[in-house]
Amino acid sequence: MNQPLPNRGWITICRASCPTCLAHAFKPNQGRPHPSEWEAAKPNTPLKQGDRITMEVPDPVPTEVVPQDIPLNVLFEDEHIIVINKPDGLVVHPAAGNPDGTLVNALLFHCKNLSGIGGELRPGIVHRLDKETSGCMVAAKHDLAHTRLTEAFSQRDLTKIYLAAVNGTPSSSSGRIENRIGRHPVDRKRMALVTGEAGKEALTEWDRVAVHQAARSSAAAC
Repeated sequence: MNQPLPNRGWITICRASCPTCLAHAFKPNQGRPHPSEWEAAKPNTPLKQGDRITMEVPDPVPTEVVPQDIPLNVLFEDEHIIVINKPDGLVVHPAAGNPDGTLVNALLFHCKNLSGIGGELRPGIVHRLDKETSGCMVAAKHDLAHTRLTEAFSQRDLTKIYLAAVNGTPSSSSGRIENRIGRHPVDRKRMALVTGEAGKEALTEWDRVAVHQAARSSAAAC
């Protein structure tokens, strides 16, 4: 069951929200035609011809995050999405140690009504930037926009470009870094390069865009 479905124009929920839905499956030849006797199905249940599925989509959970009047640098906005320039020092969504004063608090005040599909603590959020990282972020204003943006990010239809400060100067003008990234084996709050099948594939292509000889540093777009 835990496999992508072909887009027929009627799927308006993202894959990440499916665990919150109640899914049931049964086989007609097993004699369970009445819905009250259907068996709960696990996400990894293999489907076969003749199996039937029903799914109940619950109403969005009202967010408990308080809207706060925090200034936003809005780059683009319409009825579907909003793009802001997140400053460094601003946390994206509430978490341990940052219950408020986040981008989500600011978006709830600015937009009034955000998608609930990202979870009650992350309404409208489809991607994130670290607290100390500044840059463009896009948020969805309704569930369909959230789904489409999530699909675009997961299928890598969008290109993200970062400007990085480099200690030293790379010998070449461009390069490619390919490795696997996962949780640090000791400090679980950090990410690190991992070996074997652990972690996720990570590919970074970079170009040197500036060199500061006096400071023995450079800048790279990646």
